[in-house]
Amino acid sequence: MSDTPDNLIPDTTGSDYTPPSYDLTPEEADAVAGIEDFDPINDIPSPVKLTGGGFKMPERLTASILPPDKAEQVRAQLAAVPEHRREEVEQGLVYEALRQIGIDVRVKGTPDPSLEPYHREALLIEKEVRELDAEAHRIYQQLAEVARWKPVYNPDGSYAKDPETGQQRFEAVEAVQGERRRALEARLRELEYRASLLNGPEGARRIARAVKETAQLRLAAQEAAADRAEAEALARKIVRDERVRERAEALAKRMRTELRH
Repeated sequence: MSDTPDNLIPDTTGSDYTPPSYDLTPEEADAVAGIEDFDPINDIPSPVKLTGGGFKMPERLTASILPPDKAEQVRAQLAAVPEHRREEVEQGLVYEALRQIGIDVRVKGTPDPSLEPYHREALLIEKEVRELDAEAHRIYQQLAEVARWKPVYNPDGSYAKDPETGQQRFEAVEAVQGERRRALEARLRELEYRASLLNGPEGARRIARAVKETAQLRLAAQEAAADRAEAEALARKIVRDERVRERAEALAKRMRTELRH
């Protein structure tokens, strides 16, 4: 079975459309040098800020400060840790859980409008991929749900037994069957295909466009800053010239008066 959704039909009619190029000029490349070394997921501050001074960080981080589902995950991990190391390990696990919560908030929320196009687009792509993964996970759970278990029979009508254990064999009867199951499987293939585009050519092209937009904005900002600096320098010169001219005129007036006498 093809991984490509049935409704995606290749274009065989031909087209003279040429997609825009997002190649950088040397000047643009210099403007964004190293931009992709900056991680828009981990390096951008969280949009959630504590105000009012009413929050005090506890001396020791424990699972009790986490949401119930996260706290349960931490406690499950601690179960295999020796007693004398649990406090130290718990601190690390809780810190990592808090970091992941911060990332989730950052990705799920609306990107800060002050972000540059590259960082904003990277966050949007990450958000879309996570949403696709979450929906796919829900579908996998539905497809894996078992309504009941039924015994397996041999061709002669006797109960089939597991050759290793000798126990009666049973097979699962899925809760979702028929058209509903086929529809969910088709949706799952569509989600996987969409995610492959975001993690592949579509995502790369969106990032390339955002990098170019960022480069152009940075160059424009640099030019504007240079214009302001030049204007300020020229303004200072004009003011100085005016001051010198005023003094020169005053001096000339005095000199003319002295000459008359």
